[in-house]
Amino acid sequence: MQNEGHHQKEIKALVQITPKHMPERSTYRRVLVYKVYEKEVERLVREYNQNSKRGEICALDGKALLGMLKHEDGTPEYTLSIYDVQAGKTMAQVEVGSKENEITKAPEAVKLAKIAGKVVTGDALYTQKRLAQAILSEKGEYVFPVKENQPNLYKNIQSLFATDHPKPGFGKIPTDFLMVQTVNKGHGRIEKRTLTTSEMLNAYAAWSGLAQVYRLEREFQWWRRGMCYKTSHEVEFGITSLSRQKTTPRKLLEVRRAHWGIDTGSHYRGDVTLREDATRFTIGHGAECWQTSITLSWLYQCRTSQKLFRRPSF
Repeated sequence: MQNEGHHQKEIKALVQITPKHMPERSTYRRVLVYKVYEKEVERLVREYNQNSKRGEICALDGKALLGMLKHEDGTPEYTLSIYDVQAGKTMAQVEVGSKENEITKAPEAVKLAKIAGKVVTGDALYTQKRLAQAILSEKGEYVFPVKENQPNLYKNIQSLFATDHPKPGFGKIPTDFLMVQTVNKGHGRIEKRTLTTSEMLNAYAAWSGLAQVYRLEREFQWWRRGMCYKTSHEVEFGITSLSRQKTTPRKLLEVRRAHWGIDTGSHYRGDVTLREDATRFTIGHGAECWQTSITLSWLYQCRTSQKLFRRPSF
């Protein structure tokens, strides 16, 4: 809709219409609300993206459709997406209703995304045994951070990587730690990341496919005019099904950092570039159709499906 004025000839040819004037914005809105099957739009976009060139890292994250307030308490609808960070495409998207449903809907999204041979990342919300098993069942791998929502696992990993202070006369407990450290500079900031991995909890933690646990330490310094005026420090613990035969600590660090590509590559483009949250769809599935269709110029696929529109004419 935003660029309709620049593609009039293209749109006329694709939808096979020859009007004297192109439809108004409100017409497009009515079509999305009343005439388009939202599931068919999602299928078209998903199949198009999955059949093109793909990367190996997929980020899992939910997003609120802020322009569509349907709930009585004023909260927005949510969608859950699996985004190919390297290809820059959404592999699957499902409606979740409210944010609390993201956990239960995540296995469905994984199944739709065809993640065989891919690595799925997410934030701590998705660190769930059922989801880990679903990823492994689809022949994929996972990398998830661990926080207090998994208290036993969190405490075990924290204790494993805790600094060892042996008593006099006793040696340190032997470990299998592997470590990598990177330093990045730019935009007035120095970023230091240290990732340490271990296999020592594999047999102890009851977690499907667990191959390694990790500790990621991040240290940031902000500089201005030759002086450091701000610092920050944070530690993240996590798990992965990637064994040491499949990945190195450096590669694991790259995978974990790549997860944030869904914010810059998908959420930012929708919110800022395409002004997704500015929509005011409140009827039917208009907002879901709009949110799905902006991930791709789906008009290119209209010719391939007779199921897209609810009735022959509109």
